Amino acid sequence: ELRELTPYAFVVEHITKEALDEIGVRNCEVGVVCIGNAIESSILATLHLINLGVPRVIAKATTKEQGQILERLGAEVVYPEHDMGVRLGKRLLSNHLIDYFSLNADTEIYEMSVPDSIVGKTVAETDLRAKYGLNIIAIEHGDETITNIDPEYTFEFGDGIVVLGHIKSIEKFEHE
Repeated sequence: ELRELTPYAFVVEHITKEALDEIGVRNCEVGVVCIGNAIESSILATLHLINLGVPRVIAKATTKEQGQILERLGAEVVYPEHDMGVRLGKRLLSNHLIDYFSLNADTEIYEMSVPDSIVGKTVAETDLRAKYGLNIIAIEHGDETITNIDPEYTFEFGDGIVVLGHIKSIEKFEHE
């Protein structure tokens, strides 16, 4: 399917170092190994890309052990199933969450629909920084994303708000 979108997608019968070299992976800046369940194939494909000199190799892992092996080979490892499970769990536990991004174990950027409790109030009236330690980094108003936040902006029903702060502070704000 990808070959219809780009001339740089290739299909090989067997993932061998020779087959990968023949299609020119040496010329690639990034190699992505999306083989998760076939652990041996995943490891060999990653090893071949690294040995062929691909500067950046990103590999999918389905288990911690597989991830450790891929990291030792020199790949950046992603765990899409795990990450999506965490993301879905957060959405199920939240009434307002639209999306989030973890900066570390304690801090997140959290996009949420504006809670009813602040509809009709200005940014200054909500005073999220003083009450919760949260910084508003954007407001989604219809198709517009406001990043230069005016303290006199009045929240409306349907607005989204993007805040940065400690996870517990975000949870406290959302629940109150």
